[in-house]
Amino acid sequence: MLSFADLKNHVFTYIFAFPALNEPGHEVFVLPYKPKRSDANAEQHATTTAAAAAAAAATTSPEDQPPSEAQFVSCHAEFTPAEQRSLAELFGMFAASGNGNANEKGPENDTSENDSKDAAAGTPNSQESKVSLADKGVFIIKVTNEQPGSPRTFMLYDLTSLPELAKTDPGTKSFFLAYIDPSSQSTFPGWPLRNALVLASLYGFTRLHVVAWRNALAAFDVPTTSSGSSEPEFLGSSLVGLVEIASPLSGALLQNPDALLSKLTFKATGWEKTDGKIQSRCVDLSSSMDSKKIMEGSVSLNLKLMRWRMLPGLDVSCLNKTKVLLIGSGTLGCNVARALVGWGIFNLTFVDSGRVSFSNPVRQTLFTFEDAENGRFKAEAAAARVMEIYPGAVTRGEVLTVPMPGHLVTTADQLEQALSQAKRLDDLIQSHDAVFLLTDSRESRWLPSFLCQVHDKICINAALGFDSFVVMRHGTRNPQHSTSEVYAASVREGKPELKDAAKWVKPNVGCYFCSDVTAPSNTLKDRTLDQQCTVTRPGLSFIASALAVELLVTILHNRHGYAAPGHVDAETTRKMKSNYFAKKAEAEARGEHVESSVDDLEEDDLSGGLGVIPHQIRGFFHDFSQNVLIGHPFDRCPACGPRVLAAYQEQGLAKLLTSVMNVSGYLEEVSGLAEMRRMAEENLDVWDDEALLDEFDEDAGDAERVGSGDGGKGDDGSDEF
Repeated sequence: MLSFADLKNHVFTYIFAFPALNEPGHEVFVLPYKPKRSDANAEQHATTTAAAAAAAAATTSPEDQPPSEAQFVSCHAEFTPAEQRSLAELFGMFAASGNGNANEKGPENDTSENDSKDAAAGTPNSQESKVSLADKGVFIIKVTNEQPGSPRTFMLYDLTSLPELAKTDPGTKSFFLAYIDPSSQSTFPGWPLRNALVLASLYGFTRLHVVAWRNALAAFDVPTTSSGSSEPEFLGSSLVGLVEIASPLSGALLQNPDALLSKLTFKATGWEKTDGKIQSRCVDLSSSMDSKKIMEGSVSLNLKLMRWRMLPGLDVSCLNKTKVLLIGSGTLGCNVARALVGWGIFNLTFVDSGRVSFSNPVRQTLFTFEDAENGRFKAEAAAARVMEIYPGAVTRGEVLTVPMPGHLVTTADQLEQALSQAKRLDDLIQSHDAVFLLTDSRESRWLPSFLCQVHDKICINAALGFDSFVVMRHGTRNPQHSTSEVYAASVREGKPELKDAAKWVKPNVGCYFCSDVTAPSNTLKDRTLDQQCTVTRPGLSFIASALAVELLVTILHNRHGYAAPGHVDAETTRKMKSNYFAKKAEAEARGEHVESSVDDLEEDDLSGGLGVIPHQIRGFFHDFSQNVLIGHPFDRCPACGPRVLAAYQEQGLAKLLTSVMNVSGYLEEVSGLAEMRRMAEENLDVWDDEALLDEFDEDAGDAERVGSGDGGKGDDGSDEF
């Protein structure tokens, strides 16, 4: 057997052979055999052998059956019980002592008595050997005393005796060629005989008596008897037969053995075939020996138990295949990654340009003191730590700075680098299934939000204030939630809805910037270092991160996927359905079709196997409350509005981004926010007329005015509620 053991991965490759030498022109014939014994017991053994041969013939095809008279017969037809006992004792001594020969032994002979005589007589191979006959597998049974009416006596030799025997007894009348036979065929020998006969032919032997030695008993063992036999079967199921050899190299080793052995080459046959071909086999034991594989099975089992016991609709394979991009590898990024791995989402890419500082490890769970001491990049350190936690994960870190609106790029080198970073971010978003926006400023979320709209990717946003948070998903224009390739192609082709706001297909829900009436700009300008740092209650990030991950998993298990409508509460849901069916009835009366996110009476439209899918989740620590809200899409949104998408289609990413970064107010102009502001300022002139103001009640002027121009965003870019 040839094998290779990959001990590191616990994989074993092997190929097994029953090697048989295949000399051209070498042929072997089995001749009819006449046993020495002629008593009644011998006839009984011969009858038993014939019955076994008939049974074997019934299970083989006619062409595979040898002639009935040319078969091996049971050793019990050749050797008497006394002779069998003598051979069994000799073989037991030979195997136990490791001697190269065993001395003469018969029913009345003692081994020690003949030991010195054998050595003095110069019998074949009288020297001592280190290897036993049982290890060599082939040996010679020499008949030393054969008198009519008396049991024969024997001696055992190894194959080094063949040259001597070829000279003294070329007719092979006084010895048997014996070999350890692994075969269980009752009338035919096993494959090792072929190799022994090739060697015998090289010494000139053309006819040999052969013993196929099988499960012989030691002399001190209690013998057993076969059915119908009253004699001890010391040689078990061993066989004896007569073979004839025809070989073109017969006797070649008798002339010049040393020169001939260096030139002889033989082909070998007998390699085990796999699927009809001679090829290796492989045994993978990693599932039971490799600790990494054991951990993979345990992690998978946890999710499978969840499916078996609580959630039959849980799609574990979908979770395993989902590729997630984490933009921001700080407090939120670390906690989101840990929760994703818990759900079996192991393909993660971290994006961040910062390094681990000494204040990070206590809040950001994927970093250690050594990371801060060595100043490692956050993205790379986070990716490596997830691999340490779970070696089966597929992670990587991308050191990348996200280009931002209002952050000026003044030199050609800076512009080239910023556009290169934007192109890399664009490629990353296209190659992933879901994107988490986890950065610490408002403007750093604009480009990823915009690209997720362009490529129709699941986008989930999480932002923290001091004691409040918001977790939300962005919308999609495609009710069928098409693949990113199809949607990106429609953008490049310039569909009418991208150029004409009147024909704009609104997303099912709004994005992070849809509630704003100002475009994102540089919120870090003119701030001190302490004002640029994110200050938040430590427990806030764990809650927001968990909600963001649960939102993604729920989306993946909803039959509408990313296009599912936003859920708020049961009363709002009832009103949505009522309004839909009223519109549908009116439209059907006019012969029209109504498009709506609520398309039938089934509750599953607003929920899936894991429950409903909200649009926004806003939480507050000052009173430990949490609200579920819906934000509607805005046709002048600077991230998902039709005018910005049309500008992208016309100008391309590089030109659009250059203007957004370097031209003050460009994003507001291209999105339509500046036009809306001018229209509002013109309409304010109406309120300057004192006559109109007098018509209002005096108390009305003191009424609290609700709403803010920045859509709930504070000056530092964090959410205020």
